[in-house]
Amino acid sequence: ARSSLRDEARVRAVGNALLLRSRTELTASAVATSFYALALLDCGTDGTASHLVSSVLPRCLTPASQQELVNIAFGIVILDLPAGELLSFVLERIARQVVSLKPIEAHALQIVDNCVQLPMALRPEMRRSLEEDARSKARCEEALQLVRTASSGWEVECPTTSSKLQRALERYFDQLQLPYLSEQAVGPYILDYTLPMKIAVEVDGFKHFYAYSQTLTAKSELKVRILRALGWGVVSLPHFEWLPRTQDERLAYLSEQVAKAAGVR
Repeated sequence: ARSSLRDEARVRAVGNALLLRSRTELTASAVATSFYALALLDCGTDGTASHLVSSVLPRCLTPASQQELVNIAFGIVILDLPAGELLSFVLERIARQVVSLKPIEAHALQIVDNCVQLPMALRPEMRRSLEEDARSKARCEEALQLVRTASSGWEVECPTTSSKLQRALERYFDQLQLPYLSEQAVGPYILDYTLPMKIAVEVDGFKHFYAYSQTLTAKSELKVRILRALGWGVVSLPHFEWLPRTQDERLAYLSEQVAKAAGVR
């Protein structure tokens, strides 16, 4: 998961091994780590993640560390599983230990908070799970309010790296006479560029995709869903679409993508 290598055969094999282990053999740390890895690799459809959510994770919440609980909550909003009730239990446990939260954990919970407040940021099964369980949603909101209060005023450092591809993009904005701002905060994210009419332009380099693929990582997909739920049009410029083009082709491509995001075409 750390190297964004989405080897489905290997993930399936590890998942099968997990399913064969008895509940007493699996530690809370192993379960939390496995679930988080499955979420980061967007592997929620082979049955392993569903089994962990329904049968294993609930008993692991008490011994889980704060970081592990945050990772579980983050994994739940990434995947498309009916886990609204489990999310409420996880967030309530986090809220009980809120004084021990670290800034980076609080930032991850800001992303979770956006997903709870903006149902369209969630995938269908998870969205339906919260919509149909008002009590669980209310518990999520109460717990996240405690987190917001405890972390109010915290500054979370979000390292921004301006790539060569990013810097070159500004020239094209100038040619199109598009006013732009770079590295602006929107919701829980720092965006590469923002344009008028609430248009976000994201330069999607190699790290935004799973290794050796053209598939966005689960975290990048989540970012797009949250931005759209916040009412932003998102222009994604994948490296494999952008780099092979000539300068004139890039100008036309950028113009077309911005027009689409603005609803002009």
